[in-house]
Amino acid sequence: MSGAIARRAFLKATGAAIIVADGVDANLGHAEAAPWSAGTEPPKMKAPPNACDCHMHIYDSRFPVAPNARLRPGDATVDDYRRLQKRLGKTRNVVVTPST
Repeated sequence: MSGAIARRAFLKATGAAIIVADGVDANLGHAEAAPWSAGTEPPKMKAPPNACDCHMHIYDSRFPVAPNARLRPGDATVDDYRRLQKRLGKTRNVVVTPST
């Protein structure tokens, strides 16, 4: 049970860290590669103010996957997502718990 509690604490802290999005400037997307994302250029069409990325996952190898999991992606960290978020010019998002 302590593993589940530690995982919940991690997800809660991760969500809070992303919500704060310290250092993300929504008005200044720039060319930058982000893992798990195609392309490097900002989108041609700017998102409206307060637009929200409505579905993303954080994967961290510090937490074991379910033994019967079919999907076993590599790490997709908060820093990786922040790179993408900066490029897209967004400051809000919803973290979805992965089934893995």
